[in-house]
Amino acid sequence: MSRKLLAIVLSAVGLLGLGGLSLLAAPTAEAAVIPNAITGVSLTSTPSVGRYATSTFDCTWAVPDGSSAGDTFTLQLPQQLSWFGTADFDLKDTAGDVVATAHADASGLVTFTLTSFVTTHPDSVNGTCSFTTLFTAEQTQAGPTTLQFTVGSTVYPIDVVEAGPCTSSCETPAPTTASKNGYWADTAQTRIHSFIEDPATTDTVNTVTITDTPAGGTSIDCTGVTPTIGLWDPATGAIAQPDQSADYPAAVDCTPAGVAVTWADVPAGLYTRLDLDTVVTDAALGAYKNTGTVVMNGESTPVESTVETTAAAGTGTGQAPASTPTPTPTATPTPTATPTPTATPTPTLTPTPTATPTSTLTPAPAGATSTPAPSATSPATPSASEHLAETGSDLTAPLSAALALTAAGVGIAIARTYRRRHATR
Repeated sequence: MSRKLLAIVLSAVGLLGLGGLSLLAAPTAEAAVIPNAITGVSLTSTPSVGRYATSTFDCTWAVPDGSSAGDTFTLQLPQQLSWFGTADFDLKDTAGDVVATAHADASGLVTFTLTSFVTTHPDSVNGTCSFTTLFTAEQTQAGPTTLQFTVGSTVYPIDVVEAGPCTSSCETPAPTTASKNGYWADTAQTRIHSFIEDPATTDTVNTVTITDTPAGGTSIDCTGVTPTIGLWDPATGAIAQPDQSADYPAAVDCTPAGVAVTWADVPAGLYTRLDLDTVVTDAALGAYKNTGTVVMNGESTPVESTVETTAAAGTGTGQAPASTPTPTPTATPTPTATPTPTATPTPTLTPTPTATPTSTLTPAPAGATSTPAPSATSPATPSASEHLAETGSDLTAPLSAALALTAAGVGIAIARTYRRRHATR
């Protein structure tokens, strides 16, 4: 190899070493955003939607055949609705396999991500989704409102009827018995707000004690315990402001496992209320119960409330590609050899030898009357008829020819003898 050729080869090897791998490496596939994968939406709610009312949202979805794991599609909730419930959930098939996952952010954008399920089931991938939304729009007037669900380049309108603010008979009567209520304090459903209300004190001097004990899965946030006392405001449906908590301060004894609040020396006609937050410690329970008691002047009334998580779920399905059966080769039959017929041998005829005369005629002495000497002949030759009887009709022609030749020979011999005799005379 010449030095010049060697230099060219080494230069090419150097280029491959520096950049060849990057040039030959397969490009990394990027996840695709699938437009318009949501194929339908619906909203189930009461005939009229008030602020902080919950509504069940349902959807159907489908993606093109051959979509890849990691591909996403999105759904944007309208501004009137907020995500309510767990921010993450799975979309499963009937066997429990996760076809896609869903995540909702604080803006109400729900992102669905396909899993590796679509790698083995790439055809007809589709499903449903279902979750709860919270109507958070401020109620300014009653009447129909159209919610706009944006899905890619498609907008799905849904009409709802807003309850609007109270315009008549809006006063809330004061409570006449002790009660407890609870609701989710956040859309992620990690905190439960509870309040216990009491009826008005009736004695001249009263002592009121409220206790609250959370069940398993939650604990009390003692920093959020708020006792209130005062007159009732029917317009707001709550204790009138300013309240009289500073005039009748409550004694609070709180731990994460329970709280007790006591008012002493309370005059007649005042209402007491206890507000508190409990924190979810076990998100898998699905329902959380709080129990409590209200004791007024020694008379105890039990109270309780249960708050359930809203379900967010979905379904998915897909089909594996149809397999093409491998054809079974058909055996080619081996042809059966046709036996070659054996030729029937033709019998070889053995000719019967023709008798050759063995004696010569001797001329008689002069003057003597010549009497032809008898010719010595071969043994008697069978007649033609006898020979035919032995060999068959096929020998007729050869025998006739042989007899003719024999007769001709005898005639010639007699003629020669006759000429000789006359010549000696």
